[in-house]
Amino acid sequence: MDVWYNDKSHCRLVIMIYRLCVKSQDKISVFNQQARVFMSAYMLIIAELDDPKGFRDYAIAAAQLIGKFGGEYIIRGALEVVTLEGEWPEEKKIVMSKWPSMAAAQEFWNSPEYAEVKKLRLGKARVTVRLLDGI
Repeated sequence: MDVWYNDKSHCRLVIMIYRLCVKSQDKISVFNQQARVFMSAYMLIIAELDDPKGFRDYAIAAAQLIGKFGGEYIIRGALEVVTLEGEWPEEKKIVMSKWPSMAAAQEFWNSPEYAEVKKLRLGKARVTVRLLDGI
């Protein structure tokens, strides 16, 4: 018989090591969850403008509100755009903002103030909005 399976003290050692590993994994998991709270977040908006002049009122109002919630623009109204692959109509615009955290960006997005501003873009653009965590 193999001593590995019969030695009670050895089995206890293996169980103890296993428990330590599980606790370490839990600590790593908790650390990762806590670190994510402090990670920057990026809001990526792709807008297809149907009424560029009308959309401008929304853009101005949103810009004033973003800073209030801790956001800042990274890409907004790029003067030079080069499509490297695929089709990209002129009406399709990209806006990217950086936020202190996912929570800060969601607080902005779900705020009563932004709900009012968002009404300004109705019928003027079709948008896709993604919130991504980053470094």
